[in-house]
Amino acid sequence: MAPPPMVGTRTQCVVALITEPAHPGLRPDDEHLVAPLRALGIDLEPMPWGSALDPARHALAILRTPWDYFHHVDTFLDWCDAAPVPLHNPAPLVRWNAHKRYLLELERRGAARISPTTILTRGASEPRVAELVDALHGKASDDPLRRLVVKPAVSGGAHETFVLDPAAADAETRVASAAARGDVIVQRFERRLVDEGEWSLVFFDGVFSHALVKRPRRGDFRVQVEHGGSAVPAVASARHIAEAARVLRLAAPEPPLYARVDGFEAPDGGFVLVELELIEPELFLRFGGAEALARGIAARVARTRG
Repeated sequence: MAPPPMVGTRTQCVVALITEPAHPGLRPDDEHLVAPLRALGIDLEPMPWGSALDPARHALAILRTPWDYFHHVDTFLDWCDAAPVPLHNPAPLVRWNAHKRYLLELERRGAARISPTTILTRGASEPRVAELVDALHGKASDDPLRRLVVKPAVSGGAHETFVLDPAAADAETRVASAAARGDVIVQRFERRLVDEGEWSLVFFDGVFSHALVKRPRRGDFRVQVEHGGSAVPAVASARHIAEAARVLRLAAPEPPLYARVDGFEAPDGGFVLVELELIEPELFLRFGGAEALARGIAARVARTRG
């Protein structure tokens, strides 16, 4: 099979930009990378994950939009491990970030505050919903319904994520059904995320680039655009930037090429971590940062060439 077409003007350096089989080409946001990389003498070659990378052809590979990876997570992670060219972000970091237990690890390290969280392992029948509510909400809660958010521990794009009303007749069944399919993360429902939105802070090489606020559509809790949410550029506070940068420093042994730190503002003005996205986050390059990401890619290409 012939390799997929490259994007840009043919040069001596080709970087594989990893996509997904159902959408093997560049997504619109990543098209903002073409010009700054071309100016640095680098061509992009979109390739769906699972493709054969060629060390004689590809200087390195960048994970960008393999958005279906969690449906085939073991196969995907094995492919990352076996990549014959440098992969960014690196395979060990990708494997660590793929399961949301990393949130509890970061909390234990003192890297971040997170919403009260527990993980139910696959097939778990305990604890009961009432026990989860008591453990995650405690006695003080700004949600009079004391709701919970339930999501697969390996997932993306709010896949199979739902808000659980503990008073619902099917509450126990819904949690048990979710846990039967795989590990599940259960968190306290945070009203502030719906009312005020979720912050996304984008970093390249550990340096803050730009921020935005994502909000759900009316009557929903999911902020993703595919679920009717919206995203607008915003000015992050110095405190939020510093706390997000601390999360990143304590998560990775060296600054990753790209990262998106998602969270919301606590009542005291601090940052509460919702997700640390190191695999395939949308980076909102239409709002800025394409040149910084291109420079980071070029620097890594230079290192591979010695």
